[in-house]
Amino acid sequence: MNNEETSSLLAVIKTAFPEFEITQEVIQLWHLFLQEIPYARAQLNLRDHIAISRFAPRIADVIREDRLQPQSVYDIQRLENQMDMLELEEYHLTENAKPMPDYVREQLQATFSKLKVNPDES
Repeated sequence: MNNEETSSLLAVIKTAFPEFEITQEVIQLWHLFLQEIPYARAQLNLRDHIAISRFAPRIADVIREDRLQPQSVYDIQRLENQMDMLELEEYHLTENAKPMPDYVREQLQATFSKLKVNPDES
């Protein structure tokens, strides 16, 4: 993260938490700790903090070391499954599903009847 991004992040904090004081020393200190953190990650962490806290974040709240740790394959799969379920739920809430047209049903039945094994052939 560069100085401009650090200043932008601090401006967001000041907007969300008016009591937060920004001085040149504050900007330098925050930049010292945030310069290795990707700006997008810091923005996400700040957004999460603003959503759940009534108090201005500390540097550690924006860095969020727990998010920097690599995730296991199982954690990634669990998150992917959760996202899939949310997408499915959203689909069911927003889409207006309609019954299958008769001609499509007939074509499917004809196709599947060709795939069935007759009891005499087994």
